[in-house]
Amino acid sequence: MKVTFNPQTNNSFTAKTISVAQARRVVEIIHTEFPHNSDTFFNALRQSGVKISNDFYDTMVSNLRALRKDWEEATGFNKILTLLKGVKKYKLANCSENTDLSDIGVQMNGFDGFWHCGLKTTKKTPLDHCVLANVSVPDNCHKMFAKDGYIEVKKELLIAPRENTIIIDSWLSDADTGINMMKKYKNEYNKYIKASDSHFARINGLPLNRYNYTFAKDEQIFLVPERRVSLNPKEKQILKRKYPELLFENVDENKLNRMI
Repeated sequence: MKVTFNPQTNNSFTAKTISVAQARRVVEIIHTEFPHNSDTFFNALRQSGVKISNDFYDTMVSNLRALRKDWEEATGFNKILTLLKGVKKYKLANCSENTDLSDIGVQMNGFDGFWHCGLKTTKKTPLDHCVLANVSVPDNCHKMFAKDGYIEVKKELLIAPRENTIIIDSWLSDADTGINMMKKYKNEYNKYIKASDSHFARINGLPLNRYNYTFAKDEQIFLVPERRVSLNPKEKQILKRKYPELLFENVDENKLNRMI
């Protein structure tokens, strides 16, 4: 069942409001404390003409597979701990891992109401990217999968971002209002955006792994909430002890990897 949902009409959560500056601080901390590369980011660069060593790229792909294998085999809260340890160890994170890291950082600093969101256009084209956004999802649209450490959305919601929507895109090292980020995806970030391979396979009969998605002039982008990290108070305290560097109050301003 597909639903178009206005995030302003539901206030099912009460949370400390995050500012764009605080959202950007989360991104800065992630890239400082969890420095990493991304094989998909480098793949987009290769397609734009940047020369990337095949050995370097193949090593990234191999290490990311190892990271995800460890993550997939873990259950419950261990899934979250495995992700954090894996990014530290392999120094790799694609948009999915970056969204998890952002979600963890946001929750550890007292903010809630954020969901991992896919992107879908008014042409019903799913884009091969995900972000973290503070959208509101009705209680009857999600359920708990405790063994996997996540709460997942069971109905597809297409949400148009508003001015008070904050999108955190750690993969692209950015955070801004939802409207501003959508403009960036259609312009300066366009070279990193592509339709999902599964969509191309269905429409064209084969996957086309090409970035630089061509948006129609009036084509808009919707947020599609999918899941969020499930952390109870005890688990948040464990993370604060293990990774105090993710907390705003512990930031080393001289060390911080400033966003450009």
